[in-house]
Amino acid sequence: MNTNQRKVNVVTSARPTLINITSLHFLQLILPPRSAYILVPPPFNPAFKLCVIKPIFIMPIHEIKNLSDFLEKILNSQDLVVLDCFAEWCGPCKAIAPVIEQWSNENPHIKFYKVDVDKADDVAQELNVRAMPTFMFFKGGEKVTEVVGADQMQVANGIKLLTA
Repeated sequence: MNTNQRKVNVVTSARPTLINITSLHFLQLILPPRSAYILVPPPFNPAFKLCVIKPIFIMPIHEIKNLSDFLEKILNSQDLVVLDCFAEWCGPCKAIAPVIEQWSNENPHIKFYKVDVDKADDVAQELNVRAMPTFMFFKGGEKVTEVVGADQMQVANGIKLLTA
């Protein structure tokens, strides 16, 4: 193959993809936005320009700041939503936060939000939050279920219920 030719398989899934490419600059131009990739180079061989690219979707967890924000982004939305009701002082909230962030990256079709119940007490009151963390799952603006506590298995089941 001529070194000026570029052969690229466009990444459409979260599976690692083999590419044959001679320019990393070209690679940056064809990658979908809002995603990052790990480039895994092959063992050194000047005859091949083969890499494995593993997509990593970066889906930020957005913050709900007040009741109108909640109404607009969650209740008036047709999206699948996970809402994390937490408090800064809550130990279990801090413990499960990295797991929730990982799940938001693994589920780009679901929007993840968080609300600090001490800063947005109007939202906490509207949702009747009594313990932290509380996770609420919404589909088309309607609450499907909720999980009270930092039980990873129950939260994962709530996410599965959303996508069923």
